[in-house]
Amino acid sequence: MSPEDIVAPRTAVQISIQYYRQGQFEASRVALEPLLARFPQDAYLFNIHCALCLQLKDYVAAVTAGQRALELRPDYVEAMGNLASAYYELSDFTAAEDTAKALLALEPSDLTGLVVSTECALLREDLKAANRWVSDLIGRHPSNGMSWYLNAKLQRQNGHVAQALQACQRSLSLDASRESVVILYISLLLELGQYEEAEVGLQHAVHAWPNSRGGAHLKAQLLLAQGMPEQAVDVYERLLAGNFEESAALNLANVYRQLGHYDEAKNILYRVLDQNAANAKAILALSQIPLDLKQLSSLVTMAESASTHEQLDLSDRAHVAFALGALYAHQENYKQSFQAYKQANSIRAKQHPYDEVADERLLNEIIQIYRDLEVRSRSPVHCSITPVFIVGLPRSGSTLLEHKLLQHDGVTSIGECEFLNRELGIWLREFDGSATCMEALRHLFKGYVKILESRAAQNSIVIDKLLLNYRWVGVISLLLPRAKFIWLDKKPISACWSLYKQQFAGYEFSYQFDTLVSHYARYHAFKTYWQGELPGKITFVSYEEWMNAPADISASIHRSLGLTPSNGLLAGVKKGTLINTLSSAQVRDPISSRFVHEWQHYQSELKPLENRLESALRSDFSFGYGE
Repeated sequence: MSPEDIVAPRTAVQISIQYYRQGQFEASRVALEPLLARFPQDAYLFNIHCALCLQLKDYVAAVTAGQRALELRPDYVEAMGNLASAYYELSDFTAAEDTAKALLALEPSDLTGLVVSTECALLREDLKAANRWVSDLIGRHPSNGMSWYLNAKLQRQNGHVAQALQACQRSLSLDASRESVVILYISLLLELGQYEEAEVGLQHAVHAWPNSRGGAHLKAQLLLAQGMPEQAVDVYERLLAGNFEESAALNLANVYRQLGHYDEAKNILYRVLDQNAANAKAILALSQIPLDLKQLSSLVTMAESASTHEQLDLSDRAHVAFALGALYAHQENYKQSFQAYKQANSIRAKQHPYDEVADERLLNEIIQIYRDLEVRSRSPVHCSITPVFIVGLPRSGSTLLEHKLLQHDGVTSIGECEFLNRELGIWLREFDGSATCMEALRHLFKGYVKILESRAAQNSIVIDKLLLNYRWVGVISLLLPRAKFIWLDKKPISACWSLYKQQFAGYEFSYQFDTLVSHYARYHAFKTYWQGELPGKITFVSYEEWMNAPADISASIHRSLGLTPSNGLLAGVKKGTLINTLSSAQVRDPISSRFVHEWQHYQSELKPLENRLESALRSDFSFGYGE
């Protein structure tokens, strides 16, 4: 703090500053307050007061002090930074951004201004702006851990988890004292399935910050990843007993939903809404849980009111619109349901632009790499178990199939494991055909086999149900000859509608009809190519046929894997089983065909989409796949 234009006696001010530097913030404020009363025209004093209130987490007082400092001196850069931080902590992100923008206009390299601007862009999921701010941060402050921390948050939001982990490690190497960086680091390890490393990091975090609520959150996530949901519930319950915190409550409600304990989940979510009736995440979560007619009507009213709330950012508006789409559908009000889904997707399309050229290029490159690998001298990677890959598009029965197969002894699952899709994508970008590159591919698959073998005994079956692995069926079949594939398929219009009415990370094409059609046509051609290229290795399952003849199709799937059809082929999944997908409620009911024709409720609204699909699928979307 540079005491420019100071009016108050410097000795008196120095006492307050000394307390501040010693971390005695309350004592610093006590020493400062008489000076504020005596010298109400001293901008420097109000700036100190703003900084003190930030440390004391009295953000309302911080805003008042920061505003007064700027009234007295409008070009006070440090006060702008403190005020922007105070606005951010109060979740007034518009005011935070506007203040940071004014600050950067005066001082383009100011760290606080760049940090607040980046954080706000990340919150509203404006990844283009966030990328610009992060580049500026790293360019101007390459040795500041905060620059790399925000780069890690950006990479994670882009879905680049491995790159996010590297950026986080760089941040920690520069400054390991920030709890938020350590928490993000452990969270990324959990996402990457590196549970042992995450546990070590968690022990360090708990030792360094014994009362860390973030550490408790991560402990619960680790317990969930290790298949101990009841223990995770205990952690969240203890958190909420001390202080009813929104994020902990939402996480606990999500665990209850995944376990099928819907009454418990609803109780928690309604408590969140009691505190904030416009909480978009709680409204969306409730829309995904079975509700009675009274609850449904009440939630529709609440969601409609929330949709007009001025404080909602774009992401929350999308959450509420998706919730209203589902709620109106439950009321059989399909016209309004479609309009709500359309609004939600319009927001998501603006937030997450779809790169159609990159999408097309990726599928073509994968085909070419497969052809290249076919003619090369290569040796498969030894695997003592049978990996079963469930692939295709979302909402085609993958969760249901996974849990039907898990009824057998000797069958386990690693869930939606991102490892192969992530690592093969990185490997593909660096492919140069060299021996080193080929060895890197084998090393990659050896790492994957270690994940599989850590979860299962020899000669057993392990399911990987990351649907996006459909991209890699060819490469996987070459490196893991024992692998089996079940490709779930759905009628084109039904598949596209299932994508359109849900928020799926990594499916940016699904937010507009035009991109839905072009992507689905490419996907269909891609699937057709592998149908011809890998005869007998892939079992193709029609969702519609499965739901209409569940016993026959289920038995056929089991036999294709060498399993004896079980007695519970038609029964729903039991309450208490952890199901961490949007299908949690649906798969608990007995198998039926009631969802097969769901899209027909929107037939008039979807007629343009249906016509475009029919036209596109008649066109040549093969891109030379069959050559």
